[in-house]
Amino acid sequence: MGKSAWILLAILVVVVALTALAVYFWPVIAPWLPHPLLLKAWVHFLTVDLDIGRWGPIAVLLLVAVIELIWALNLGRRSGAVERQMNRLERLHAREIEVLNQEIALLKDERRALRSELELREGLIREEKTRLWAKFEELQRASGLSMGKLLTLDTPRPSPEVRSDWRQSISQLERIEMVSSVTARRGQSALQLQQHADELVRLGNACFYLEQYERALTHYSAAISLTPNDPEALINHAVVNHVLGRHQAALQDLGAALKLEEHPWAYLYRGLVRESLGEDKRALEDYGRALRLDPEFAEAYYRRGLLHAKAGDYEKAIEDQNQALVFAPDHAGAYTARGAARAAMGDSQWALNDLDKGCMLAPERYE
Repeated sequence: MGKSAWILLAILVVVVALTALAVYFWPVIAPWLPHPLLLKAWVHFLTVDLDIGRWGPIAVLLLVAVIELIWALNLGRRSGAVERQMNRLERLHAREIEVLNQEIALLKDERRALRSELELREGLIREEKTRLWAKFEELQRASGLSMGKLLTLDTPRPSPEVRSDWRQSISQLERIEMVSSVTARRGQSALQLQQHADELVRLGNACFYLEQYERALTHYSAAISLTPNDPEALINHAVVNHVLGRHQAALQDLGAALKLEEHPWAYLYRGLVRESLGEDKRALEDYGRALRLDPEFAEAYYRRGLLHAKAGDYEKAIEDQNQALVFAPDHAGAYTARGAARAAMGDSQWALNDLDKGCMLAPERYE
């Protein structure tokens, strides 16, 4: 309820209370009232002598006009107060907007400063990352390890001195990788994602050659999450699972890779896994598929030759090792496998020649 309504209600309550008191105390009030004849004389004076019937309406109109004037003045006063309040609110709003604009400007300045600092740090990280990768590749070449993206099982392990330096480089690259994954901006291009995934695969390969297999799996999994359509990370993931004896997991990885692309290395490693499971016939089929995809795939000839020798078919074994050496003349394993097959067939002289050649090419494997 408004203030006016409360005032009218109070007046009504007072009138009702006065009326009730007058009725209750009428015996006490009556003697104090004027004589009835005096009241009649006043009524006669008003109605006859003053002719109230003529000027009464005018007086009522004047009274109404005075009341409306008072009401209008009251409304004007209130509207003025409301206008002044609105002006105060507008000034307050303008000051708040000004303060907010100043805060926004400060936040924009802070954002620009933070972005500049972030870009500077990213630049330093890129420089350090480039230096570490250069050192990493130098160590990789010094170790005689494969520079390719895919793992090779017969790669010689690095020497203890190189392993120590390599571990240090890998740890530093992993720390940079952790920082980069936190500060990397969203919306990276497909090329940037592929480069990032390739770096993770290279870190996984290094951990594999250092026999840190679980660590390698972590890097391969991260690469797969970045580029799920890249079969090579899945193939390397499968190789580590195979080395750890998780043959079913390896088969799942290789199956996923082959769904993406018929890759000769995927068939080769699936053949190796199936050999480990005693499925020699299916392994031979996988080696054959790999060679149909890449007729110059020396490793597939080598593995199939080993399987033929295991089955006692030494002629086919020697044929496959011959083909392996045509496409990879320095394949120590092929020389050794051919020498073993020749020895089994009684060709001792040629067998010794092949075995000597294999030992010369990879002395650390046959000490």
